[in-house]
Amino acid sequence: MRPPANPKVGNELPVTPYEVEFAGFDGKAVPARLWRPVGEERYSGIVFVSDAFGLHPEMNRLGGMIASWGYAVLAPDLFEGGWFACIRKLMSDLKRGSGDSVETLLRARAFLGEQPFVRPDAIGILGFCMGGGFALLLAQNELFQVSAAFYGEAPKTIERSCPVVASFGGRDAIMLPSAPRLEAALERLGVDHDIKIYPHAGHGYMHNPPNAFVGMLTKNPPLHSGYDEAAAQDSAVRVYRFLRKHLGSTPA
Repeated sequence: MRPPANPKVGNELPVTPYEVEFAGFDGKAVPARLWRPVGEERYSGIVFVSDAFGLHPEMNRLGGMIASWGYAVLAPDLFEGGWFACIRKLMSDLKRGSGDSVETLLRARAFLGEQPFVRPDAIGILGFCMGGGFALLLAQNELFQVSAAFYGEAPKTIERSCPVVASFGGRDAIMLPSAPRLEAALERLGVDHDIKIYPHAGHGYMHNPPNAFVGMLTKNPPLHSGYDEAAAQDSAVRVYRFLRKHLGSTPA
């Protein structure tokens, strides 16, 4: 399956990928992928949280794309061990709003902020699907300056939040109910936000599925998964502008 072309936002920079590790909450090394623009400047940072299938090629493509906008992007590998055991644990942590995976993402934020090429006071969190849920959950943590979520489930209760840009497919019956709940909460809190629904898009419209089998299982209701070029392009521009607004111009 050929990967889609990256949406264009203008001013894309050349990017170098790295394989890195950082210390997890339990002292074990957490493998991660880091993308950063080529050069010696200091950049704002993004903690990148993958969908429920980990750092597959499409997540890697998107991580590199976001880095090309002028950000140092760190994507921790949250899948250690068998996929079924990991996804059950991750979804449990997401539902409870706490747990090992939440602590790992906070450690990722700390590690990213320690890098000499990163501005430690300008770090956001961004995620897709499951990762979008974590991005919305951790928007309530004062360590992040902005949260960007693609078709992620919003927490049932939101008492505080950093600025949020979130995008949903109108044909995604699973995640779509989060959109009005999220917007109402952010309106009540007076938090800057940009929430948009793309009526003709489904779940996962920013990327291809991780493999043909998953694509076959999810292309029909209730998810209607599949790449949608128009929604992907519009989302990229919106998120790019929102990140620049809240993380400052990069490089600094």
